[in-house]
Amino acid sequence: MKLFLLFLFLSFILPTWGHNFPGKADQKILGSNEQAKNFTLPYYDTQSKKFNLKENYPASNLVFVFFASWCSHCQKDIPGIDSIKDKYPGTKFIAVNAMETADEIKAFFKKFNLSLPCLMDEKGDVIKLYGITGIPAFLVLNKSGEQLMLGNFSIVELESLLKNLRFQKPGKGDTSRPEEEGCHDGICPIPKF
Repeated sequence: MKLFLLFLFLSFILPTWGHNFPGKADQKILGSNEQAKNFTLPYYDTQSKKFNLKENYPASNLVFVFFASWCSHCQKDIPGIDSIKDKYPGTKFIAVNAMETADEIKAFFKKFNLSLPCLMDEKGDVIKLYGITGIPAFLVLNKSGEQLMLGNFSIVELESLLKNLRFQKPGKGDTSRPEEEGCHDGICPIPKF
């Protein structure tokens, strides 16, 4: 009987315990008047080197993709972002890892042969700063540091925004993502600690 109850707990209760299942309503497309909130984070591979947001925009448009190695959609989307980054001159793509160690990030980047720059948000400070409740999530900023998009979008939706804003040359391919266990509307929730 104890084994049966443990099975029920692990099968039905544990997968949803402490999770917020954000949906399409959590997506935000912001007007071009809202300035991005500044932050500084270390790069995962050279933690002595830091990225400061305000020091990086007027140089380029910025696309941040928030992820974690355990997130099934992130495992599909991060390689997809890595493969499209060169199609958008004038736009810098930066991965932001959600609350994992440098070793976990390094293993993820090695497994998927990724070359994106990646920042470490070990304590989730930037995730909290921007109100991100599920990953993968995108934050798109123009060269003036204005927020153009913040939320949980597919790569297809991201590319549509980039094309419409005339950041780059048009690309092809459907990179939408199917549903996975533990995820809702293409979003894997960030566990509450």
